[in-house]
Amino acid sequence: MSKMYRVWWPDRGQDPDDALRVKAFDAEDAAKKWADWYDYHSNDYAIVGGESADVLVLGDDEFAPAIITVHGEMTRSYRARQGGANGKT
Repeated sequence: MSKMYRVWWPDRGQDPDDALRVKAFDAEDAAKKWADWYDYHSNDYAIVGGESADVLVLGDDEFAPAIITVHGEMTRSYRARQGGANGKT
């Protein structure tokens, strides 16, 4: 069952007041969702570019945050359809 978490990155100067609230299944899922959001909104794509982020994740019903290390990677994506590159058979 999913619940709400707050996630922040102290090494980048964030504190609990800067935390992003995400709905997730567990702390690791929350950290991954936060990393996706952070990379997109920061425009530097540090995590997907290879930097590790040690983030703090705190569930709404928890008293102490968990330290979760998030890694990212760029992956190639392909599409295919019948008919060749120019749509010819």
